[in-house]
Amino acid sequence: MNISKLIILTSLFFSWGCGEKELSPIEFVQWVENPKNRLLVEEQIENYRFKLQYQPAEYLVVNELREEELKKEVLEKSMKNKEGLQYYTLKMSMNNSAVFSGKLIQDSVLNHLNYHMKDDFYLVEGEDTLSCKLFHYENTNGLTPYDAFVLGFESSPKDSIRDKTFLFKAGIVDLEMVKMNIKKTAIENIPKIKTL
Repeated sequence: MNISKLIILTSLFFSWGCGEKELSPIEFVQWVENPKNRLLVEEQIENYRFKLQYQPAEYLVVNELREEELKKEVLEKSMKNKEGLQYYTLKMSMNNSAVFSGKLIQDSVLNHLNYHMKDDFYLVEGEDTLSCKLFHYENTNGLTPYDAFVLGFESSPKDSIRDKTFLFKAGIVDLEMVKMNIKKTAIENIPKIKTL
C-alpha cells in the first residue's frame, strides 16, 4: 500500500472514530439505534429482557420532524425545547411478550405503573444520583411484544459528560435492582446531523 492511500485511510479512521462524521437524519436515527454504537444496551435477568435506549436531543427532534433534510436553524430551534433533560426509553419484556400491556392487571399494579413507577428509576453520574423528572408508561394494549417507558433525567452540562449508570428498582416484577451502563465514550462519539 502506498503512503497516500495509508494517509487517506488513517484520516477516514480518525474522522469516523472521533464523532466528526455527519449523517443524514435517517442515517443518524439508525446510528443511534444500532447496539454496536453502545447507546442501546440490553440486559437479560431471569426471564426478563430490558433494553435501554439513550436518546440525544437531535434524535428526538429528527423523530418528531420526520424530515429527510433539515435546516440548521430548524434543528437548533427544536433542540432548545429539549434542553434541561436527558432522555431514555426503557423497553421491558418477558419471554418475548409485554409484561403488563394487554393483560388484566391488578388496580394496585396499574396505579404503580401510571403514578408511582417514576420513583423506581435513577441515573448515577459520577458522584451525582439523579431522580427521574419525566416519566410516561406507554400502554400499547398488547400491540407490541414489550412495555415501554419514556424517561427524562436532569441534564448534565455539555462539558462534563460522564459515564451513566441507569438503575431500576424492579420490585414490581419481583427482581432486585436492574443496572445498565452507557459509557461516556459512546456519547462523545455521537455524529453530527447534516443540515442545509
